[in-house]
Amino acid sequence: MLAAFAVWGGGAVWGQLPNNPPAPGPAGQQVVVRATDPRITFTVDGAEYRGAASFFWPLGSKHILGAPIRLLDNETATPRCQYWTPDNASRFCNFSWKENTGFLSNADDRFHTVTVGPATTWYELQHTAEYRVDLQFSNTYSGNPLVAESGVQCGAPGTPVPEIFRVGVVTIGGTCYLSGGRVWVQEGLTSLNAFPFPGFVFLGWAVNATPPNEYLRQVTVNQPLTLVARFTPAKRLVMRTQPELLKVRVDRVEVGTAGGDGPCTFFGQQTPYVNPTIRPMCVGEFDLAPNSKHIIGAPSPQTDRTGKLWVFDKFATGQGNDFLYEVGQITTNNQFETLTAVFVPGCRPRSRRSRRG
Repeated sequence: MLAAFAVWGGGAVWGQLPNNPPAPGPAGQQVVVRATDPRITFTVDGAEYRGAASFFWPLGSKHILGAPIRLLDNETATPRCQYWTPDNASRFCNFSWKENTGFLSNADDRFHTVTVGPATTWYELQHTAEYRVDLQFSNTYSGNPLVAESGVQCGAPGTPVPEIFRVGVVTIGGTCYLSGGRVWVQEGLTSLNAFPFPGFVFLGWAVNATPPNEYLRQVTVNQPLTLVARFTPAKRLVMRTQPELLKVRVDRVEVGTAGGDGPCTFFGQQTPYVNPTIRPMCVGEFDLAPNSKHIIGAPSPQTDRTGKLWVFDKFATGQGNDFLYEVGQITTNNQFETLTAVFVPGCRPRSRRSRRG
């Protein structure tokens, strides 16, 4: 760095310039500029560095520190990240600067103009890391849009009727998706949820080809991942009673039933409502996973809406109360099954009154 000076009265003095630098004392200051990840690129006075760089700067000198972004970030309206170029599956975003004294203001600006002081020893470029997650849905097709169509909001899975065929809804870190695609997830623990639409069940998450497990879980995101949401067609078990509208018991829980043999009317449907290509789910109907086992029965005795007493006799297929129902493999030929609990009229015991002699 060149010092401006004037000769006056035989001695060298500092020139009277704006922002006059301090009188020369120490030769300079050792300053380290570094990034929190060695893959990150930063700039110092326009020159690019990666990882860390050390400088010997004169006190009072001015320098510009920067965090460049890459135009590869074409998936957001405003580019904000650097990409790790070997595979473009890792990126570094939300840059901010920190320095050793802790006095730095506006730290979240990507570019900082700094003046070297005697207390300055290092500047550090901080960031948040994000990794690409390839989200895949089983039993769907690649033409599904990544986001919900107009008017459909994700829920668990949500009540609006999807305009196109959907198998379910997943959320990754609180963000909802109705079909597969490429998403970016911030580094750290991330929650995964999955909610099947009627006609389907969820078998679990497969993370980087691991066996599927849990529909609610957390996954540590510290590298690019492949997530497969394992939806599969369900077996629809339709529970009915004879006479109609009595209760049955599925896995030890008492539930009501609907009347008739076919699908219920719109007002008899359970939510969520579904695309017209899928049979709606009515009261007393259950979607069961392949190869699952369930206890099926009916409470007995029970009364109908008119107060008449009924006692369970058997199921129309011959099974007794609380029998083991095994689903087995599901095909298009056995995807629906109706079980009817048959009741016979009961009689109420008459109370006896003792006669006094």
